[in-house]
Amino acid sequence: MNTDSASNTFSSSGLILEHSYISDIKTLYQNFNPTPQTVVNKVHSDKEDLKRLTLYYLKDFVYSLNSDDLVLFLVFITGSDVLPRDDIIVTFNTRSGMLRVPVAHTCGNTLELSTNYETTHDFKREFFLVLHSEEPFQMSMA
Repeated sequence: MNTDSASNTFSSSGLILEHSYISDIKTLYQNFNPTPQTVVNKVHSDKEDLKRLTLYYLKDFVYSLNSDDLVLFLVFITGSDVLPRDDIIVTFNTRSGMLRVPVAHTCGNTLELSTNYETTHDFKREFFLVLHSEEPFQMSMA
C-alpha cells in the first residue's frame, strides 16, 4: 500500500493523520528505498590497484541492476530488502576458478570478492548466477 492510499484508509477509519506525519512517512520510505546510486554510496573499501578494479566491476554491476535484481543483491549482502543504515564493506581475496564466487556476511553487511576477475562481463555473469541460483542462499553461523 502506498502512503497516499494509507492516508485515505486511516482517514476513512476515523483516524486523522496530520499532513506532516504523512510527509515524514514518505521521506522515511524514500530514505530506505534502494536505488543503484544509494546502494553504491553505501559501498566502501580500501583502494589498492587490484581491489580498485574489482570495486569498479561491483559498482558497474550495481548500476546495471533493475529494481528486482537490486533487491536480490541487498538481500544477498544484508539479509534485508531495504537500504541498510550502515555501509556495505567490501573485502577482497585472491581465490580463482570455482572458489572466486562472491561471499556475503549479512551480520556485518560485508561482501567478500575475488580480485581475479579479468573483465566486468565475467564479474557480472558470475554475480548474476549467484543472485539467480536455483539453490537458496545458504545461511550459516560462524
